[in-house]
Amino acid sequence: MKKSATKIPTIKQIADSCQCLTIEGAPSEVLKSIIQRQHLAEEGKALELIIHAEGGTTNGNMISFKKGAFASLLSIRPKAVKYNTFGMTSPSSGILDGISHHVLILTNLICVLEIYEMPIFRPN
Repeated sequence: MKKSATKIPTIKQIADSCQCLTIEGAPSEVLKSIIQRQHLAEEGKALELIIHAEGGTTNGNMISFKKGAFASLLSIRPKAVKYNTFGMTSPSSGILDGISHHVLILTNLICVLEIYEMPIFRPN
Protein backbone atom coordinates (compact mmCIF):
# COMPACT_ATOMS: atom_id res chain seq x y z
CA MET A 1 0.00 0.00 0.00
CA LYS A 2 1.27 3.46 -0.79
CA LYS A 3 2.35 5.30 2.33
CA SER A 4 0.16 8.26 1.35
CA ALA A 5 -2.96 6.06 1.66
CA THR A 6 -2.40 5.79 5.42
CA LYS A 7 -3.33 9.46 5.75
CA ILE A 8 -6.96 8.40 5.28
CA PRO A 9 -8.17 7.86 8.90
CA THR A 10 -9.89 4.46 8.63
CA ILE A 11 -7.29 3.07 6.22
CA LYS A 12 -4.43 3.75 8.65
CA GLN A 13 -6.06 1.75 11.46
CA ILE A 14 -6.85 -1.16 9.15
CA ALA A 15 -3.33 -1.13 7.68
CA ASP A 16 -1.73 -1.07 11.15
CA SER A 17 -3.90 -3.93 12.44
CA CYS A 18 -2.89 -6.26 9.61
CA GLN A 19 0.80 -5.24 9.56
CA CYS A 20 0.46 -3.70 6.12
CA LEU A 21 3.73 -2.89 4.39
CA THR A 22 3.64 0.70 3.22
CA ILE A 23 5.81 1.55 0.26
CA GLU A 24 7.20 4.73 -1.12
CA GLY A 25 10.21 5.88 -3.09
CA ALA A 26 12.46 4.35 -5.71
CA PRO A 27 11.58 0.89 -7.07
CA SER A 28 14.83 -0.53 -5.65
CA GLU A 29 13.86 0.62 -2.13
CA VAL A 30 10.37 -0.83 -2.51
CA LEU A 31 11.88 -4.14 -3.64
CA LYS A 32 14.19 -4.20 -0.58
CA SER A 33 11.19 -3.65 1.70
CA ILE A 34 9.27 -6.49 0.05
CA ILE A 35 12.19 -8.93 0.30
CA GLN A 36 12.84 -8.01 3.94
CA ARG A 37 9.19 -8.55 4.84
CA GLN A 38 9.10 -11.92 3.02
CA HIS A 39 12.09 -13.11 5.05
CA LEU A 40 10.43 -11.99 8.30
CA ALA A 41 7.26 -13.85 7.34
CA GLU A 42 9.17 -17.06 6.57
CA GLU A 43 10.83 -16.79 10.01
CA GLY A 44 7.40 -16.36 11.63
CA LYS A 45 8.22 -12.82 12.80
CA ALA A 46 5.57 -11.10 10.64
CA LEU A 47 2.30 -11.92 8.92
CA GLU A 48 2.47 -13.24 5.37
CA LEU A 49 2.78 -10.45 2.86
CA ILE A 50 -0.16 -10.12 0.50
CA ILE A 51 0.98 -8.71 -2.83
CA HIS A 52 -1.31 -7.78 -5.66
CA ALA A 53 1.30 -8.62 -8.27
CA GLU A 54 -0.60 -7.14 -11.19
CA GLY A 55 -0.52 -3.78 -9.45
CA GLY A 56 -4.28 -3.45 -9.37
CA THR A 57 -6.94 -2.75 -11.92
CA THR A 58 -8.11 0.29 -13.79
CA ASN A 59 -11.78 0.23 -14.78
CA GLY A 60 -11.69 -3.55 -14.86
CA ASN A 61 -8.51 -3.85 -16.96
CA MET A 62 -5.39 -5.35 -15.42
CA ILE A 63 -2.31 -3.18 -15.09
CA SER A 64 0.99 -4.72 -16.23
CA PHE A 65 2.41 -7.50 -14.05
CA LYS A 66 4.93 -6.57 -11.37
CA LYS A 67 7.76 -8.97 -10.50
CA GLY A 68 8.51 -7.77 -6.94
CA ALA A 69 6.80 -10.74 -5.27
CA PHE A 70 9.22 -13.13 -6.96
CA ALA A 71 12.48 -11.18 -6.55
CA SER A 72 13.44 -12.89 -3.27
CA LEU A 73 13.03 -16.36 -4.82
CA LEU A 74 11.10 -17.39 -1.69
CA SER A 75 7.92 -19.45 -1.76
CA ILE A 76 4.74 -17.73 -2.91
CA ARG A 77 1.19 -18.77 -2.02
CA PRO A 78 -1.04 -17.49 -4.87
CA LYS A 79 -4.58 -16.53 -3.97
CA ALA A 80 -7.48 -15.16 -5.95
CA VAL A 81 -10.19 -12.91 -4.55
CA LYS A 82 -13.74 -12.75 -5.87
CA TYR A 83 -16.25 -10.17 -4.66
CA ASN A 84 -20.01 -10.54 -4.86
CA THR A 85 -21.71 -7.27 -3.94
CA PHE A 86 -25.13 -8.23 -5.30
CA GLY A 87 -25.27 -5.30 -7.70
CA MET A 88 -23.73 -2.76 -5.33
CA THR A 89 -20.31 -1.13 -5.81
CA SER A 90 -17.43 -3.62 -5.95
CA PRO A 91 -14.34 -2.87 -3.81
CA SER A 92 -12.25 -3.61 -6.90
CA SER A 93 -14.22 -1.42 -9.31
CA GLY A 94 -11.64 1.35 -9.63
CA ILE A 95 -14.30 3.87 -10.61
CA LEU A 96 -13.36 6.42 -7.95
CA ASP A 97 -10.19 7.34 -6.10
CA GLY A 98 -9.50 7.80 -2.42
CA ILE A 99 -12.10 8.76 0.14
CA SER A 100 -14.99 8.86 -2.36
CA HIS A 101 -14.36 5.19 -3.21
CA HIS A 102 -14.24 4.14 0.45
CA VAL A 103 -17.41 6.05 1.36
CA LEU A 104 -19.24 4.44 -1.56
CA ILE A 105 -18.05 0.97 -0.46
CA LEU A 106 -19.35 1.64 3.08
CA THR A 107 -22.86 2.09 1.62
CA ASN A 108 -22.93 -1.56 0.51
CA LEU A 109 -25.44 -3.51 2.56
CA ILE A 110 -23.65 -6.80 1.94
CA CYS A 111 -20.50 -8.03 0.26
CA VAL A 112 -19.44 -11.66 0.06
CA LEU A 113 -15.74 -12.25 -0.33
CA GLU A 114 -14.43 -15.58 -1.62
CA ILE A 115 -10.72 -16.36 -1.38
CA TYR A 116 -9.27 -19.15 -3.47
CA GLU A 117 -5.96 -20.49 -2.20
CA MET A 118 -3.74 -22.20 -4.75
CA PRO A 119 -0.75 -24.50 -4.18
CA ILE A 120 2.49 -22.92 -2.96
CA PHE A 121 4.82 -21.90 -5.78
CA ARG A 122 8.53 -22.41 -5.16
CA PRO A 123 10.81 -20.65 -7.66
CA ASN A 124 13.65 -22.80 -8.97
